[in-house]
Amino acid sequence: MFTEAIEKHNELNQKLFDGKKLKPDVREKIQEITNEFLKILAEEDIQLNVRDVILTGSNASYNYTKDSDIDLHIIAETESLEDSAKLYPKIYKAYARIFGNKFEISFYGIPVEIYVETEADPVVSNGIYSIMYNQWIKEPKEEVVPEIDQDALKAAVKPWEDEAKALLKKLDDNMPEGEDEIDDYIARLYELRQKGIYNTDGNEFSIENLTFKEIRNAGLLQKLKDLRNKIVAKKLSLDEAVKYLDDAHEFRDYGTDDVHENDVIDIKKASTFSTQDLLDGSTDAAYDGVVYDIVELTPMQYFELCSKIQRMSADEIIDFISYDERQLTHIKDVILKYHKKLPLPYISFSNVSEVSGQEGRHRMYALGELFGWDTDFPVMLIQDAATKKPLSSLLKEAINEGLVLSEKDRRDYVIKIAQIAHMQPLVMSNGIFELNNVKEDDAQFIVANLRRQSWVEQVTYSAERYDFSKMSYQGIPSRYFRIIGKIRF
Repeated sequence: MFTEAIEKHNELNQKLFDGKKLKPDVREKIQEITNEFLKILAEEDIQLNVRDVILTGSNASYNYTKDSDIDLHIIAETESLEDSAKLYPKIYKAYARIFGNKFEISFYGIPVEIYVETEADPVVSNGIYSIMYNQWIKEPKEEVVPEIDQDALKAAVKPWEDEAKALLKKLDDNMPEGEDEIDDYIARLYELRQKGIYNTDGNEFSIENLTFKEIRNAGLLQKLKDLRNKIVAKKLSLDEAVKYLDDAHEFRDYGTDDVHENDVIDIKKASTFSTQDLLDGSTDAAYDGVVYDIVELTPMQYFELCSKIQRMSADEIIDFISYDERQLTHIKDVILKYHKKLPLPYISFSNVSEVSGQEGRHRMYALGELFGWDTDFPVMLIQDAATKKPLSSLLKEAINEGLVLSEKDRRDYVIKIAQIAHMQPLVMSNGIFELNNVKEDDAQFIVANLRRQSWVEQVTYSAERYDFSKMSYQGIPSRYFRIIGKIRF
């Protein structure tokens, strides 16, 4: 038989039922889950009028399998909510999805899925058990399992199976565009299931629903969800501009030489296309008046020079970089595991935008940890010919200045961070700052950066509002946040 998605039993799942009566401990635990869900909504000032909580699906019938979930549906009344009645179902479904992702609940090893439905959208199932009234609303019948057209089912499953396998083979967590492809596949798969169960002729044994179960039971759906989570996590992380590992998590070949003892920087390979042009002697007019030297710097000296550009102390920059453990591990792997040199770090005091700033903080931090903070490494030092200074002078200035940020400097830093949030309103008084209407991805980035500054205190952020015009396939609306903190002067 092609499918294991169909099984027929002579009794209900006795892990959950005692005969045909739901076990008291199961019912009590469902009530606790419901109360926890309602408490979360109440904390967000979201009203939900519960009409009932029901157990439905395969585990409320005779056709459960080892892969069947426990389907709990909270039935909500929305008619009394007047003008907002159309929005609330979306809010409920969004929070149900968030709740399910946050708490992986199971009964005796059986996963529990939480849904919120309204009275206007009745649940269709062979069996429906009321938790509130502790009785069957619709007692299940011992259905006769229909003869499944195996050829038709196999033909229906194959394109979905092939597409899932192709996505898993094609994508990895270094490909942010993969999130949309996986989202699209999962959304279409769930729509297929809904069509099979809830259309006029739909039922548990429809080809559409059985196709969904075959993909789920084969583990393909979970693998895609896991991969999507990795892609999103990677997308929300901050990396060094240079990617040291390729899509197969192996060293990306920049043509660097092999490592020999402490000779771990390739002075022929720069960090960016523009700095590589300088190394190659480009005559591009954009670089007129720009000069460079390859100098020897310890990691500590490098960060002292960085502090002149970034208006942060060397210690603050080092502390900032230390949080990015994943990228630091990757860089160390290039040397220790793949025995390849790293591209040449640079630091630039030039006014030419193409070669301004620096690249290499993660590299220099990793080298400091591996070989010692007082070990010299080659660095590309870029300046404008007209204002060029000896390295000794630049280092002396960096050390002597001490770079204690003034009140204006610290305010300017927070304002610059606020600009990342697309110039959203910034309120600031007596060192207290507040950013409003910050997008979710930006909020996480901004808070992480602010918390890493030793002179920023009490940074907190909280959900401010939802944008229901932008919904993901899970029904989760886009969130906007308020960020509040205090600058210590």
